[in-house]
Amino acid sequence: MVDTVFQRAINEPATQVAAHSNAAVLERSRLRAATVHQLDPATSRARHVVTAQRLRAHVDPLEPFLRTAQTGMNQLHAQLRRAGYVTLLADTTGLTLAYQSNHEFEKAVGRVHLGVGTSYAEADEGTCGVGTCLVEQVPLTIHLREHYLHRNTGLTCTAAPVFAPTGEMLAVLCVGSVGSPDDRHSQQLVTQMVASTARLIEDA
Repeated sequence: MVDTVFQRAINEPATQVAAHSNAAVLERSRLRAATVHQLDPATSRARHVVTAQRLRAHVDPLEPFLRTAQTGMNQLHAQLRRAGYVTLLADTTGLTLAYQSNHEFEKAVGRVHLGVGTSYAEADEGTCGVGTCLVEQVPLTIHLREHYLHRNTGLTCTAAPVFAPTGEMLAVLCVGSVGSPDDRHSQQLVTQMVASTARLIEDA
């Protein structure tokens, strides 16, 4: 079962799960960050982390979906954790509802809250995997200095939307790593794996 995600990813045509984080996507996102959200790239403010009570209000309506999604997240994380990735699932507000950690990642980013209850909406973090995927609604990678906020430029984040049978977006599945190679093409297989897992969750 663990190999399902990897096998499906390598067997699918790359064009079906290609990273859509091209120049146009990045330009739109950075424009929103600067003009709509008026974010300072050099901000030192803390990340937006909600209270336990507010987090529960986001989690409760999605409990059945989160249980279903957990299997796919487990498979994906099992494939990528040795490469230093963390795996998370965010709702349509950008709030992290499920998070699977990695010791090497946590050690690299230091004492910074990145897990459950953290918002990765563009309004909070600018151009980033979760927030930009929420707006663009396509699989994408935000690679290193493509992030809007300076504090995120050491990260590479690959995200894919998860849709309900009715076509509405339910969540964003995202993986993140620190210290990826400068060549963004190194993320092509990861992008395919994340997109394939999102579809496995949709089909569950």
